[in-house]
Amino acid sequence: MILPDDHAGAGKLKAKLRNSRGGMSDIVIHDLSAAGCMVDARGTGLRVDDRVLLKLQGLEFQPAYVLWKEDDNAGLTFERILSESVYEHLQNQLAMAKAA
Repeated sequence: MILPDDHAGAGKLKAKLRNSRGGMSDIVIHDLSAAGCMVDARGTGLRVDDRVLLKLQGLEFQPAYVLWKEDDNAGLTFERILSESVYEHLQNQLAMAKAA
């Protein structure tokens, strides 16, 4: 999912995040690697070492852990590295969103 241009997070990928306490949040992904991502963590209640489930567009929930949290951002590491084809697909979506 890509956020519309009139949204404050325009040009970013949108995802769903389920925290360890069962809460579900819509989040914005700022940066992505095959091993993890940086997300806007405002309103998520995330804490370092939390295990979360991240729902990226077209994928099942990806288990991940919160590595760090600073100000409004958090770094997540995936339990399993994304496959090359999935990673390239998501990177292309992110690049297109940033170009829009």
